[in-house]
Amino acid sequence: MGAYANMGPASLPVIMVAPHPGQPIVLVQTPGGRSNYPNPFNAQTSIPFHLPGATRVVLKVFDVMGQTVATLVDDRFPAGSHTLHWNGLDADGQPLATGVYFYQLRTGERNLTRRLLLLR
Repeated sequence: MGAYANMGPASLPVIMVAPHPGQPIVLVQTPGGRSNYPNPFNAQTSIPFHLPGATRVVLKVFDVMGQTVATLVDDRFPAGSHTLHWNGLDADGQPLATGVYFYQLRTGERNLTRRLLLLR
């Protein structure tokens, strides 16, 4: 499981993604319009998000063939702002090759998928 941490300034603009009556996901919008930063990345990328209520969060990373390469978190999170980090390692702790990957952030019935570019 990945680690999460509360984020800093609440003054960052946010975008609402896939709202529904249960638990919408709100991603913190970073400068340049990216949801994860940095992107492209080498050593680590950060994925900030905000939950209006406590819910289960699953964050997985996939390769371009759709294979799961890592599950960063599958846990219940409290309401509030959080940031998950990925260091470019697979589920076995091995470094992945340079390339395009995708992360999927799931809460309840909602999914959000974004592209990552790993440069070694």
